[in-house]
Amino acid sequence: MLFPKKIKSIFKSKYVIPSFHQLSVCDQKGRVFLYKGKVYRAIFPSFEKEILDLLNSKMFQELVALGWFPKTRISSKKVEGFNLVLSHEKLLSSEQTEWCFSSLKESVLFLLKLEQFLNRYDYQLWDGHLYNVLFKNNKPLFIDLGSIQKKTKSSVFYNEILYLSIYPLVLLSQNERFLARSILTYHNFMRTIPAQQIEQSEAVQKIIEAFFKKNKLPYDLNCFYDTLFLEKYLTPPEKEETLWGEYQTDFYENQNLGRFKRYALIDRYIQKYTKKRRASVLDLAGNQGALLFYLEEKNKEKYTFLTNVDYDENAIEASKRILIEKGSKVSSYLFNFMLPKRALYKDFKHDVVLALAITHHLVLSQKFHIDAVFEQIKRYANKLVFIEFMPLGLWDGKTAPALPDWYTYDWFKIHFKKHFKLLKIKEVEKNRILFVGKVKKEETK
Repeated sequence: MLFPKKIKSIFKSKYVIPSFHQLSVCDQKGRVFLYKGKVYRAIFPSFEKEILDLLNSKMFQELVALGWFPKTRISSKKVEGFNLVLSHEKLLSSEQTEWCFSSLKESVLFLLKLEQFLNRYDYQLWDGHLYNVLFKNNKPLFIDLGSIQKKTKSSVFYNEILYLSIYPLVLLSQNERFLARSILTYHNFMRTIPAQQIEQSEAVQKIIEAFFKKNKLPYDLNCFYDTLFLEKYLTPPEKEETLWGEYQTDFYENQNLGRFKRYALIDRYIQKYTKKRRASVLDLAGNQGALLFYLEEKNKEKYTFLTNVDYDENAIEASKRILIEKGSKVSSYLFNFMLPKRALYKDFKHDVVLALAITHHLVLSQKFHIDAVFEQIKRYANKLVFIEFMPLGLWDGKTAPALPDWYTYDWFKIHFKKHFKLLKIKEVEKNRILFVGKVKKEETK
């Protein structure tokens, strides 16, 4: 059977039928898609010349050299309806609702500095929301090529960065966490009631006024565009005591290191089962990221990504500060992996997933089904899982509440094997048994 030329072209190796990213919906210049684990941007024909001129400009080359934009090249991939397809360096994809205060503040300062940089070359940013920022090695990058344009009078940058990015920071600094996180959840201007935008909200306005009054400053919103002003006056929210906020502080202060001696064993097993492959490692409920920092120090350049997540705000804030001070590439994000606000496993899928000293809390304290716990862990894993079973349950080293009859080693093992191919069981300490498992092939499809 003879196929028309158009049909034949679909089956050429360089031809791609893309599934565009769910957030790539407004850019007038192109659309982003993932293909075989890589990031591409298809440029609409009417903007080809503008984008090529941008890519070849001294400004853009300096932007990439500074590490402010992902490495970008023209791809040989072909997409129906597009002549120009770009390939971008892939970064771990996160959203601002998963960032601690320090990450949010750093991103806002970065956007303002980026706008100033672009202005020197007669360019500007079109928009100023935080969905255009991601992190690499704990440093922010701008990812929206379509937002970079020649300088004109038309731009929503200063409005968006004020109401969608700076206002939430001010609210956080005033301990208004719920309202701040609510604004960060929205892609565009949040309407607090029908036909009312953020700046028209009386509740928000009173908090902004209280911010200036608290700091004994005249009310002037233009101050918020001054990076030096933001550096000085946008301080973290008052720290509230949390159960696990300081749990790994000892590690970074070289104290009570006996508590962390099992890290060496876990390191050996990761090396054994990943062999020579450069793997990505995700630590679920990883507190301040101590284990990942240990892995990084022991195995330089061994890993592609080392990612720490936890829902304890104090732990993640401390992790961010400490790891930056140490020049670490370990990244830290704020979310509950059991009850995520979005399908996080799509962006946070790693080769190796660690879930250490957490299952007993989830099952005994929070009443999650053990299969539900394993199902969630499995969603984040490409290859391997390292999961600890705590046979004494909520034991603190001295005492523990009575355990249910069903909470046994055999019970844990049976359920583990329902979800993973069992590779290794190792008793690490009196109340820690490490299970190493491989994600079954059918689960990686």
